[in-house]
Amino acid sequence: MAKILVIGYGNPLRGDDSFGHRAVQKLREYVTLREVEFVECQQLMPEQAEAVSKAELVLFVDADMDGVAGTVHSRRIVPEIRKSDALVHHLDPGALLGLSKALYKRTPESMLMTVTGECFGYGAQLSTEVAKALPGVVQHMKEMIMEKCGELTHA
Repeated sequence: MAKILVIGYGNPLRGDDSFGHRAVQKLREYVTLREVEFVECQQLMPEQAEAVSKAELVLFVDADMDGVAGTVHSRRIVPEIRKSDALVHHLDPGALLGLSKALYKRTPESMLMTVTGECFGYGAQLSTEVAKALPGVVQHMKEMIMEKCGELTHA
């Protein structure tokens, strides 16, 4: 069972929308604990509710479109239970936590970290401002993992 679940999501072929994937890839360079599970996906899916329910901490990381490019936001996520979520193929973090609560009677502590993107067109590169924000988001996730685990790598 993963103690911490890190989920980076977005489209890796749409510029800044790949931010979640990039953050997870960078974090993997620093964190080698078996207690940390990394997931990269295009969207959050109902099938992920079981893995979420088994974690003590879930870190979601994504790009968003609101605000000034490169601005980082971090907020706690609370479960949102909506009957319509059972009928969709993708979810937001609150709905995924709500599904975890409804199906498995458990919701872990959860955080969503986003960076405001600038370019969501076709391409694999991050815009300059979003690329500058990446190290800070990775550092913030490292600190949260250290707070839970006390270390980042196996000795």
